[in-house]
Amino acid sequence: MEVLKMVLLRHGNLCSSGGLVYILENVGWGWSLRILTILMFLSVVALVFGYPVYRKMEPTGSPFTQLLQVSVAAF
Repeated sequence: MEVLKMVLLRHGNLCSSGGLVYILENVGWGWSLRILTILMFLSVVALVFGYPVYRKMEPTGSPFTQLLQVSVAAF
């Protein structure tokens, strides 16, 4: 399931970037900047309305311990 999510996320990113470049090259800078402005506004709206859904976890332990765990797991 996680692999499917990653594939779909990357595919969506590729398609949206390609579409934006197409609009940028063939239609003009003005339209591409309008589209980006609208998308940024929609992302802020999604963040504001989605904030209550996020889990709020109290920090536990030292942040340096977690940083060290991630560093060890990465290598």
